[in-house]
Amino acid sequence: MQKSTTTVSRPLVGFLAIGLLSLAFFLSLWPGALPGAAGATVGGAAARVGIVMAALWLALPSRNRPAAWANLTITAGAPLILAALAILRVPFRIMIPLAGFIMVVGLVLRPRPLRRPERRVD
Repeated sequence: MQKSTTTVSRPLVGFLAIGLLSLAFFLSLWPGALPGAAGATVGGAAARVGIVMAALWLALPSRNRPAAWANLTITAGAPLILAALAILRVPFRIMIPLAGFIMVVGLVLRPRPLRRPERRVD
């Protein structure tokens, strides 16, 4: 049996995200297009999965740039973590120690940068 590698197609992920978000928009305008409560259910599911697919599309690498998360540093992540905790309305006396703990864990668990071997051109 041959070992196959499957890659994720960035354009396909983008088209799926657009399609799912379009379906969610259509069903939000006409929820009666599907019988019963199926319109609202399918519309909500399509919106959630479409948002996740759009985020995945943004994070995937392309030919001209690496993945969006490849060069993320702790200094860029700390404000994002604090903003997320503030939006969730976590009390301030919990927010600062929790953010510090997350930063320390991020520093300890961060992998070391590895040099990739050069590609051989035949």
